[in-house]
Amino acid sequence: APVRTLAPTRKAVAASDLRKEASPGRTPGVGPTSPESLRFAQSSERAMTKSTRNYWLWITTPEFYENADGSDGLRAGDRGDWWTCTKGTRRGDLALLWRTTPKSDLGYLMRAESDAFPLHKDRYARTRGWRFGCEYQVIYRFRHPLSYRELSADPGLAKEWGVVRRGGLQGVAKSIPSRVWSHLQTLLRSHEGQALARALRRAK
Repeated sequence: APVRTLAPTRKAVAASDLRKEASPGRTPGVGPTSPESLRFAQSSERAMTKSTRNYWLWITTPEFYENADGSDGLRAGDRGDWWTCTKGTRRGDLALLWRTTPKSDLGYLMRAESDAFPLHKDRYARTRGWRFGCEYQVIYRFRHPLSYRELSADPGLAKEWGVVRRGGLQGVAKSIPSRVWSHLQTLLRSHEGQALARALRRAK
């Protein structure tokens, strides 16, 4: 049975089957980030420790992030019955959506609209090996997505978060530590400006 979704332009939205994924490092980026070491603001750390919200990197392939003509398949405000996630996902968690090759970038900010639930009764999910899903909403589409080259060029980020090393962007979802999430916000805001700041405030 197909995945039911409330997003008007999609028939089936889920996360990825990375058996078809090529190395993300093969796609050129739009330029490196600052070579300075990763710095975490103490005020941001204190704010993060007060929250029980989790942060995730959701990983998906082109069949779920773009249309047949290559245009974006997701829009801000889209909602759906489920997106694959990990068992520990909780309602209100935020996720950055990693788009595998040919994009190889962070394309969207998303929010879990339910706790994770098992997908064992969904035949389509079983054929893909997906175990858990959650209802979701697309909060924001990045106008200037962060590329793999930009992420891997940040030495502090590479040291603090092993996911950005070659081969780390595999699977369905990866946890983003609060300290890394804070730094990723800084990088993304340098591209997106106040539009992202407003989206993050609305997502709280």
